[in-house]
Amino acid sequence: MRALAALLAAAVAAAPSPALADGGVSTKKKRSRRFKDETDPETGYVDPRARRLPRTHRFRLGLEAWYVRLSRITTDDGRSERFHLAPLGIDVAYQVQFLKYLMARPSFSFGINTANTFAAMPYHVHPKLHLGYQGKLVGVAVGYGYFTPVYYLIDQVDPVRGGLPEPVVRNNHHIDAEISFTTRDFHGALSFILRVGAVYSTLDHAQRRGERGWRPMVTFNLGWFFGETERGRKRRLAREARREQRRRNRRKRARRR
Repeated sequence: MRALAALLAAAVAAAPSPALADGGVSTKKKRSRRFKDETDPETGYVDPRARRLPRTHRFRLGLEAWYVRLSRITTDDGRSERFHLAPLGIDVAYQVQFLKYLMARPSFSFGINTANTFAAMPYHVHPKLHLGYQGKLVGVAVGYGYFTPVYYLIDQVDPVRGGLPEPVVRNNHHIDAEISFTTRDFHGALSFILRVGAVYSTLDHAQRRGERGWRPMVTFNLGWFFGETERGRKRRLAREARREQRRRNRRKRARRR
């Protein structure tokens, strides 16, 4: 036991300790907090565990699905069917960040209708624009969009499964609110978006021609923000280094005064 105690005492004595200046004050340099959540422009170090604010310019590729409930038709022999619109497709977006936490995101998607109105409206195009807040994890925004079938056939009956004549909705203008969640940005980031809104459409179905009105609309989007290139990373590090140098120069001038 005495030998073990002596060994522990020797290990404690040999352990390194922070350097002390005259008067017993530690001279250990404090860790800079300026770049605790960013790439250090002086060393180029990137911490993949840290959340960083979104870059100024980001491209996003996603898988998007939106749903709108349409009209019901009932025949004289008692048959009845409710119709739906549910396109699923690819969404391409460009997001720009400004004033640190504000963002603007124009996007365009092309979808194939997966609901029971495919024969009447098989393909849709969907441009939209969203503005709002984007933080390190959560984003909220409001937006406007317009979607329309590439071509349509009013009261078309599905030649494969049969059924009843299908409706067509055209001139679809919608407003919505969204909430998004984005993972850490390290060579790219995964994001999920949920939108709830209302769409103003013109409906053509059976005896209902040119009927206009509002309908609820729900959108799901799962996408990927592409990471910055090596050239873009070097430019960003150079900009941050210049900003840091300007801060140091301002502090030096303030001390001279």
